[in-house]
Amino acid sequence: MAKKTVAKKSEYEIEVKRSRFIGCAFPVSSAEEAEGIIAAVRAQNRKARHVVYAYIIGNATGYSDDGEPKKTAGLPIFDYLRKEGLDGVLVTVTRYFGGILLGTGGLVKAYTDAAKGAVTAAGEAELVNCAVFRFEGDYQSAERLRAAVSSYAADISIDYGEKTAVTVAVRAEDADRFRNETSELFRGQSPACIGERTVVK
Repeated sequence: MAKKTVAKKSEYEIEVKRSRFIGCAFPVSSAEEAEGIIAAVRAQNRKARHVVYAYIIGNATGYSDDGEPKKTAGLPIFDYLRKEGLDGVLVTVTRYFGGILLGTGGLVKAYTDAAKGAVTAAGEAELVNCAVFRFEGDYQSAERLRAAVSSYAADISIDYGEKTAVTVAVRAEDADRFRNETSELFRGQSPACIGERTVVK
């Protein structure tokens, strides 16, 4: 079963009893990236009462109620992301307090609704496990390579430097096909595999 993430950064705002809840969803690739975004959101919302978050990035997970009663904010968002099967995702919900207490049930609903709205606004994308290959050669060879694999490559980037370098990410299950086709294209010399990475499609 393919893993899912959010397609892009998004923002979604609701108001509950005068409190503003601003949900933001972000595609992220590491806990360090997530922590950097959380710090930036806090810096941009210094007057907010709470900046709650949850993230799932492979085996790296985290959440925070940021001063709200325990299990009323970060954990409900985390549970929602987990139940949706999302990965490589961070959701923050910033609360500007409106002066009216919501109670535990009200807080859980408000934070979860803001998170759901942000994820819906971001849209879903597939996380694809890829093998990454690199080729260096002349411009014509690079263009031949791109044309040959563009129908199934998950990602292609070309650097037109002194030598033209092509980096191609193909789904792990297409790696053998890529090797065979490029070996024919370059008379037995297939581009070198330089590792693996996850691509958002």
